[in-house]
Amino acid sequence: MIIFITLISAVLGGIWYYIYKSLVVASHLSPPVQWTLTGILVVSFVLQVLRWIDRLNIEGRPKILFITYFFLGFMCILFFGTLFKDLLLLITQSFQYEPLANGVTLVICLLATLWGMKMAFRGPIVKTTELFSSRWHIKQNGFKIAQISDLHVGTLIGKKYVEDVVQKTNALDADIIVITGDLGDGEIKDLKHDLEPLRHLKAKHGIYYVTGNHEFYWNAKDWTEKVQELGFKVLHNHGLEISLPEKSIWIGGVPDISAHKMQPELGYDPQKAAPAENGKDYYKILLAHQPKSVHGASDAGFDLMMSGHTHNGQFFPINFFVGFFNPYHKGLNLHQDMHVYVNVGTGFWGPPQRLGIPAEITCLMLMHKA
Repeated sequence: MIIFITLISAVLGGIWYYIYKSLVVASHLSPPVQWTLTGILVVSFVLQVLRWIDRLNIEGRPKILFITYFFLGFMCILFFGTLFKDLLLLITQSFQYEPLANGVTLVICLLATLWGMKMAFRGPIVKTTELFSSRWHIKQNGFKIAQISDLHVGTLIGKKYVEDVVQKTNALDADIIVITGDLGDGEIKDLKHDLEPLRHLKAKHGIYYVTGNHEFYWNAKDWTEKVQELGFKVLHNHGLEISLPEKSIWIGGVPDISAHKMQPELGYDPQKAAPAENGKDYYKILLAHQPKSVHGASDAGFDLMMSGHTHNGQFFPINFFVGFFNPYHKGLNLHQDMHVYVNVGTGFWGPPQRLGIPAEITCLMLMHKA
């Protein structure tokens, strides 16, 4: 943990220092203005480090946490804005306009940050996608799967946000609801009130849940017990049949692919989540938090894998980099003969920021492909 905090502090320190040199020092401001901006940068950086050193204490203080995360999101956006500004000045050799460019960059990035925050707290949109598969029966066209992923109920996402998610999800009148991990951030005893609206989720054929990596940061056993009490079916390296008139579904689930690092006895095994050979032809769905599970899911013979985790970077321009770390990072994809759907997150984690990448509740409609 000491090594991790040192590394993250070094990275953030580099970002903060670059912005200080490029925007504050290079603008040749009057001493009082420069000292004020320098003080804001120092305090905002110290807050980032303190959040990692004393995470539990900071997480329990909503106002301090909000300020800390506001600056984290703002400085990330400002870093890329400043980098773009510096490259533009270098290409055009227009350094005489640098103070003006610095001011414009600061204002644009601040407005972008505020807009992204508004989008984050607005809540998720419903994204409807049709999936065409020759493995699906034509008489069952329009079967609806509602997916919630990466809701991250916690200090900044509370009961009101969760109620909105439940209302929008229930309005879909889904056949099944799937929750693909990272449901919350915190201890269950502190989040019972905020999680309570989830009890009112309704689907014709049930609600199914798998853990993400964040549940393991906050006692995965407590989280699985809580969601079972809420009425969800937890799928950990096993599955079950959903009987339908023409072609039944097998829905399996695995814990997060990194679960064994935190809970060695709970390994990730898509083969165990697949149906046993019984001669029955199922349409097979696997719930797996990380898209990195795609290879194991494909080898186990699943027709569809539903994931989350990536947030598609959560806000612009981070979305341009997230694909380097995940085989798939948003929407509907085809991996060999298996479809992969990646939800970009129903909530947010860290900075309350959704610039250009709205949170989503997925409505996936299964359709027959001739």
